[in-house]
Amino acid sequence: MGWEDKMIVHKPIITEEENEVCVSAKVDTKNHNIKLPDVLWFKFQKGYKEHVTDRSDGFAAALLPIAMALGEDLEIKGIVSPRLAFGMREYQRITSVWWPDLLKSVHVTFENLKSVEGKKAAGKVGCAFSGGVDSFYTVWSHLPRNEAIEKYGISHCLMIKRFNLFDDKIKFDTIQEIYEPMMKRLDLQLLVCDSNIVIEFIGPIEKILLKKPPGKLSIPIHGATITAFVLMLGQLFSDFYIGSGYKFTYSEPDGTNPLLVHLLSTETTQMIDDGRHLTRVEKIAQLSNWPETYLKLRVCVKATADEKKDTILNCCKCEKCLRTMTSLYLLHKLPQYASFPSPLSGKDIRKVYYSHGGKYHFAHEIIEYAIRTGRKSIALNIRIAVFLNRIYHLNHKLIKRSKTYSMGMDLIKKILSIRLTSEDNR
Repeated sequence: MGWEDKMIVHKPIITEEENEVCVSAKVDTKNHNIKLPDVLWFKFQKGYKEHVTDRSDGFAAALLPIAMALGEDLEIKGIVSPRLAFGMREYQRITSVWWPDLLKSVHVTFENLKSVEGKKAAGKVGCAFSGGVDSFYTVWSHLPRNEAIEKYGISHCLMIKRFNLFDDKIKFDTIQEIYEPMMKRLDLQLLVCDSNIVIEFIGPIEKILLKKPPGKLSIPIHGATITAFVLMLGQLFSDFYIGSGYKFTYSEPDGTNPLLVHLLSTETTQMIDDGRHLTRVEKIAQLSNWPETYLKLRVCVKATADEKKDTILNCCKCEKCLRTMTSLYLLHKLPQYASFPSPLSGKDIRKVYYSHGGKYHFAHEIIEYAIRTGRKSIALNIRIAVFLNRIYHLNHKLIKRSKTYSMGMDLIKKILSIRLTSEDNR
């Protein structure tokens, strides 16, 4: 590639705002098919000023997959960890094989490779926290009172504003206020941060350049995106957990795969993939015995906060909500979860739309659990939803092109809905 195809990341600068400290870097891109911001920034609470670093490690982790998606070579100015630089090379080799239509291998050059000095490390242990099943399970399992090895008990939960494309439409401050008292009860620090990486970089590349639906790029690279925030905090963390949504038996690649996560570590900060020994249903089963989750479980990207009731309110209509509600229903725990204010019906389960293959995996985990616990009607409803989804995905072109075919599918859905709804009412 020539100079015209190179992304240049300039040395970061740190500035202070009223209640935040911001670390930013000028970014030059040469892809003329899309206009991206000139600056990538990350913001942290002012109390973490002493930990925010002007090293380029975090920018290297954040922008490597961006450069790969743009097909631009990458030049990183400033100081980068040699361990991270080596890991970035291996990261490319894996991701370009797993997602060849999204991520292309690029040449990366570094202005200054210099190890992080461990003698200044704060030695804290953190985890990514969204309020969802996986992050709640990571918090629970590594609370100092539950983590058998003292060194690996968590001290901080890192919560990222605007981590998906819907976050600009919700009032995040109220959600933050819901979790702060809980963190104090657990003797943990809630570290809230923000960036324009998702909304202004990943989102437009996904939609305009790659012409892919939301999540098609952000999901494969979200592990690297989380890592960037951690590395911006220099040596605050000696270890950092990123909760995974999949059990080790899941064979498809994903953005927090253990083959990837550890690669974006430095000499003093180790990234750890967490929670792959359990299915999502098994995690929910354990969390369902922890009252802290009853008002605070946040699985929906459109979830809001009810400040008066100190409760997170999920929409109870999307695929993530309905999957979680179905698992809680199987466990006889759904009535305890005020964070899911709407009831669940068989019709709701059958209407779930699974957007991609990984979601089918979650469906099959619930089916297996339902059969194991003798709830065959639930298993049947999920199977019907999966069947209808597969028909839709496999024959999407036919549905769009053939009116007769489309009418036939509508008739089948209507017959199934009428018949099964009548069974629900018996």
